[in-house]
Amino acid sequence: MRNQLGKVLLAAILATAVAACTSTKKPETTLPEDTSTQVDTGVDVSGTEGVKTPEELERERMEALLADTTVYFDFDEDLIRPDYQDMLAAHGQFLRDNPNSRLVLEGHADERGTPEYNLALGERRGNAVANVLRSFGAGSNQISVISFGEESPADPAHTEAAWAKNRRVELKYQ
Repeated sequence: MRNQLGKVLLAAILATAVAACTSTKKPETTLPEDTSTQVDTGVDVSGTEGVKTPEELERERMEALLADTTVYFDFDEDLIRPDYQDMLAAHGQFLRDNPNSRLVLEGHADERGTPEYNLALGERRGNAVANVLRSFGAGSNQISVISFGEESPADPAHTEAAWAKNRRVELKYQ
C-alpha cells in the first residue's frame, strides 16, 4: 500500500508540474505610439541618411574658416595672434589648391600715430599675414599687400573698441 501511495503521490506531483508548465498564450497587445513625448534629436537612427561623413564635416569646417576674412591685431603690433592660425591655414591651403586665385591683403591701423607710421604698420601687418599664408602653401605670386594706414577705419569712433576694430588686415579675393 505504501508503494501505491507513493505512485499516486508521484503521479499527482507530475500532473501538477505539467499543468503549471502549460499555459495559454495571451494575445499580444500593442499600445498606440504616443507621439507627444517623442523628441527630435536631429539624428536619423533609421539608417545613414543625415549622417555626415568625416570629409563633409571637414569641408564645412573649412568653409566656415574661409568665411572669416579679417585678422585683428593688438595695439602697435604686427604679430599674428594664435587664434587666427586655423583661419589663415585654411586660406593658405585654399590658395595652394587654387593656383589661379589672387588675394589682396589690406593692412590698416588705428588713428594713433603719425600717418607715415600707420602706413608702415599696416604694411607690416599685411606682410605678416602674407608670410603665414605662404607657410601654408600659398604662392607669392597669388598675394599682394596694400596699406591704408589709418585712412580707412572700420569704425570712425575715437574709442578703444573702435581702434581695436581698425587694427586689422582684410583678406580680399580678386
